[in-house]
Amino acid sequence: MRITLPVGSQRPMISNKPRQQGFTLIELLVVMALVAIGSSLVVLSLRDAPQQKLNQEADRLVAVLENAKAQARSRSTPMVWRSDAQGFTLRSLPLQGPPLQTMTWLHPGTEVQPAEWVISAEPVQAAMQFQLMLNGGSLLLKSDGVQAFKVQP
Repeated sequence: MRITLPVGSQRPMISNKPRQQGFTLIELLVVMALVAIGSSLVVLSLRDAPQQKLNQEADRLVAVLENAKAQARSRSTPMVWRSDAQGFTLRSLPLQGPPLQTMTWLHPGTEVQPAEWVISAEPVQAAMQFQLMLNGGSLLLKSDGVQAFKVQP
């Protein structure tokens, strides 16, 4: 038996109700929602690692090639982009002095075909296509010569 005083009253109130124990439905639903959000974040962070690495390399290479096109136009000088097992270089033609840009691959084992491309100083380039390969996966980088490079699976 429990005795409580109502607010503002001098008389005790007697209650025969047993105290409720356990969780309410709302509390259980909130916990389930938090577990669902947490598990979805874990699933998203465990994406396919080889494909993610290939996408990182592709995004970076698109940025470098677009930058090379802009540099060739602004300098009015053709550029040579050349790749190897360690990374890639960008040089202006004629090949004199050190490269303008040398970068290593983010992920060892990355390959590109073709391994060399001349980037014209003209605003309209020849159509370009590169195949980027890493750990058995591949992506295609394409440009029609006018528009920016696009990544295609």
